[in-house]
Amino acid sequence: MAKTFGPKSRARIATAVRRVEQMGRDLLGGKTDFPFGGVTIGMFIVKEVLADHLRCRSWDGEEEGTVDVLVAKPWLLRRTPFDTLEIAGIEYTYINDYSRTAEDTETEETEEQEITPTYQPAEGEYAGDVIFAAHTILRGTAVVIEEEVEEETVTTIPYWIDLNIDGRAWAKVPE
Repeated sequence: MAKTFGPKSRARIATAVRRVEQMGRDLLGGKTDFPFGGVTIGMFIVKEVLADHLRCRSWDGEEEGTVDVLVAKPWLLRRTPFDTLEIAGIEYTYINDYSRTAEDTETEETEEQEITPTYQPAEGEYAGDVIFAAHTILRGTAVVIEEEVEEETVTTIPYWIDLNIDGRAWAKVPE
C-alpha cells in the first residue's frame, strides 16, 4: 500500500525543496535555471580561436549547427589569467592566443611555447576541429567576453567549457 503524506509532511517537503533551490541560486549568483542532476556534453566544431574561448558550432558528425556557441578554453590554455604573470619563477608573455614566451626569471633563459595539438579552426573545405564540451559548470567558466556591437559594449559569458579530450597543452617549439 502506498504511503500518503498529510498536510504537515507536504509543507515540510515543500520547505526543504525551496531551501535546496535557494542554495542553488546562492551558489550560482542568483541564477534560477540550474538543472540539479547533471552536466550536458556537446560535440562542436571550432570556427575561431580567441584568447580565452572558442567560437564554435554544434556538430552531429554530419550537420553543422547554424548558431555560434562560445566555449571556454580549459584554464591552463587561456591567455588572460597568465599574460605577463610570473609563476614559480617563470614569466609568461603571450605572442598571440596560441603561442607564448616562457622566461626563467632567475637564469633569464627563454623558450617559445605553443598549444599542441593546435586548435584548427574552419578553413576552406575543412570544417574545423571537433571538440567535446560540458555545459552547466557550477559557478560558470570564469570567462567574461566583452565585444563591441554597434558601438556598444556587450558582455557575454560562455556556459560551455572544452573538456580537452585531445590533451592540448603548452609545449616547447622545436628550434
